Amino acid sequence: MKITTISKKQLYITFAIVVALIMFNCPEELKLQPDWESEELIMDSAEYNAKYRIFPNAPNGILTYPWGSDTDNYFDKNATVSYWNGKRHNHRYPDPFMFANGRTVQTIEDWEERRKEISAIIQYYMHGRMPSIADDVLEITWSDAGNTCTINLTHIDSGRTAKFEVKHNPPAGASAGLKDKVLHFSVGMTGWGEPTAPRNNWGTALFNTAWGGSESDRSGTCATLYGLSPSASDTPSVNMEYAWAMSVILTVIEEGGLNGYYDPEKVGIYGFSRWGKAAMIIGAFAESREGKQLGHTIIGSAGSGGPALDRFIAQAGYMNHTRDPLPVNGEGAKSFGDLKGITWYQARVTGSGATSAAGSDDLTVVRGWTMRTPGMYDGSVFYNEGGSQFRPWQSAGFGGIQNLSQARNEMSGWFSARFKSFTDLHNGLDLDHDKNQTGRGKEGVICTMPFDAHFITALIAPRIVLYEEGYDTVRNNPEAQWANWLICDEIYQMYAERYNNSYIWRNAIKFYHIPHSHYSYQDQDEYDLVTAIYSGSQPNVKFRTPPFPVDDPRYRWDFNRMDFGRPGQPTIADRVKAMRERKVKPMDWRGLLSSPESL
Repeated sequence: MKITTISKKQLYITFAIVVALIMFNCPEELKLQPDWESEELIMDSAEYNAKYRIFPNAPNGILTYPWGSDTDNYFDKNATVSYWNGKRHNHRYPDPFMFANGRTVQTIEDWEERRKEISAIIQYYMHGRMPSIADDVLEITWSDAGNTCTINLTHIDSGRTAKFEVKHNPPAGASAGLKDKVLHFSVGMTGWGEPTAPRNNWGTALFNTAWGGSESDRSGTCATLYGLSPSASDTPSVNMEYAWAMSVILTVIEEGGLNGYYDPEKVGIYGFSRWGKAAMIIGAFAESREGKQLGHTIIGSAGSGGPALDRFIAQAGYMNHTRDPLPVNGEGAKSFGDLKGITWYQARVTGSGATSAAGSDDLTVVRGWTMRTPGMYDGSVFYNEGGSQFRPWQSAGFGGIQNLSQARNEMSGWFSARFKSFTDLHNGLDLDHDKNQTGRGKEGVICTMPFDAHFITALIAPRIVLYEEGYDTVRNNPEAQWANWLICDEIYQMYAERYNNSYIWRNAIKFYHIPHSHYSYQDQDEYDLVTAIYSGSQPNVKFRTPPFPVDDPRYRWDFNRMDFGRPGQPTIADRVKAMRERKVKPMDWRGLLSSPESL
């Protein structure tokens, strides 16, 4: 018998062919996937930061985008949209704690400088430059007649004028000149414009969107007053124009307008759906001449263009949760057919976190995954806490999730003209899928932008913000809003560590098992939260009870890409990973702990 000797090289080749054949014929969801640690070896944080997070030629100080600088500004000279488009796939979440020059936030004072820089970044790339209300640019005069304040504006250089009439409903017992009452605006809708029983201690007013401009093209009051072309790259979005109008109103209130009834630090805004997007920008950017900002911002069911992170698409179930849809070192998801969806496991909220009036609508997502749940990798920790199954993905009608690439085309004025220049490298993914509208666009993720929605909500910190959403409102990407809340909680925790723990209660979130709607028990919850904080009391823990389990293995890809955290703490990625690796208590109102407690 002849024995054939096989060389080591031949053996390697044979082995490689066998493996290739196995992988070729193996179902996609069963193929071995790279884990986060292996990706880190390919591109570590320092390398990634240098490529995607550090701005070219960034100054030693902070980036600025001042009114009146026209094209003589840092961004136009160094970091236009085309620069970021050329970087291609930027899939990790932009780091709010890293300055544009690579320096990291170490203190509250650092953060307050970084906050100014983030404001400039959002203005340049997404919402346009906020017009100045300085007294050498704009003359503001006002007069009160009953419960109507007439505000007259004159653009000093041109002589152009505009007028607002702010009608408000003061609470019983309001006294002129005391400036001690809460004033709550609703934007773009009635309902909260009139006083109701739960708000008998608050003044209310309807924010008239005509004070800003047109949703369709950014024309109108603000652009006309300042002589701005609606199509120019720097012209503010209509949402920024609303923030400008609120800046004027805050200035009048601090001067004693609206009969001097209201505390300028206890003025707030609520908006629902499209107007939730507006409320978020108003809350982030409105600022009086003396630096007063809104005391509370309530963002109702706003989705994309609101608090939903564009990059958070784990719930779409790419390859049945066995692949990262936005890998650090690759292109990722491109086809709707690869999206398999997700199943949640919901249980009734009981005890101190319950909203009794919400009844069966007061549910939360529990740790119900089992070894049979798609996307569980070897070593996954199973809980199977029970609860009813709810599969939100691909329900009737709208079955996907709205994204910025779609939203910027839905209504042109929602964003600045410049924002449309960012490339959607995932076009074809069809995230905003609608079974009944086959001719819709098939937009994906704008991964080329050097920011995401958490940069905007970070500007609200450390003031009061409440994220409201319905689990049934799938198109609004509830998980992405919750992930935004989690990132921004790092800022509130930083203030709590510096001053006192009351700061964390200002960062609130409450989801209900409802569709795209608003109910009276939400009105009561909103009133209870804000009233408690303004009075110095601790709100109910339901306002900081996470609506999703952070250690669900199916979300691992997204949290792995959050390789940052507040000063002195492990990264969000590391803390969530520590929860996934052993049996621990679920995350609660205290936030994401550095040492999760064992069960």
